[in-house]
Amino acid sequence: MKRIIQHINSLQRLNLRQSSFHQRRYEECSQRFNHQSTELTRRRRVKIVEVGPRDGLQNEHSILPPETKIRLVKKLIRAGCSHIETASFVSPKWVPAMADASEVMSGLHKWRISSEGQSLISSSMSSSMSSSMSSLSSSSTSTFFSVLTPNLMGFENAMKVGKGAVDEI
Repeated sequence: MKRIIQHINSLQRLNLRQSSFHQRRYEECSQRFNHQSTELTRRRRVKIVEVGPRDGLQNEHSILPPETKIRLVKKLIRAGCSHIETASFVSPKWVPAMADASEVMSGLHKWRISSEGQSLISSSMSSSMSSSMSSLSSSSTSTFFSVLTPNLMGFENAMKVGKGAVDEI
C-alpha cells in the first residue's frame, strides 16, 4: 500500500511539473498570438462584398425585371452595403436571369448620377427630408458596384456599359 501511495505521489508531482510546463507554454503562445493578431488587425482590412443581386438572383426560376433588381441594390445601399456585386455578364443562354446585366448597370449608373445631383436640390427641402436624401446620395457615391465576367466576351460587354457604371470587374 505504501508503494502505491508513493507511486501516486510521484505521478502527481510529474503531472504538476507537466501542467506548469504546459501552462507556461500556453501563456507564451497566447501572448505571441495576441501580439500577432493585433499586428494583423493594424495592417489588414476585411472587404465584405454583397453578392445577392448577382448570385442570389441568377438561381431564381422567375426572371425579375431590371427595375426590381435596381430597387434591391438601392435597398442594400440604404442598409449600409458599400461593395455590391450587382450583375454577371454571361451568356443569356446559360444564365437567363442575367440577360439584362447592361440594363441594370446602366440604370444604377443613371441613378448614381441623379442622386449626386439631388444633394444640390436637397437644400430647398425640409430638414428631415433633406437629411434622408443626402445620406442616400452620399452612400450611393461611396458604393462600389462590381460585376462578374467569366470570359473575354463578358468583359467586353461590361466595358460597353459605359465609363463609371462598373467600378470593379
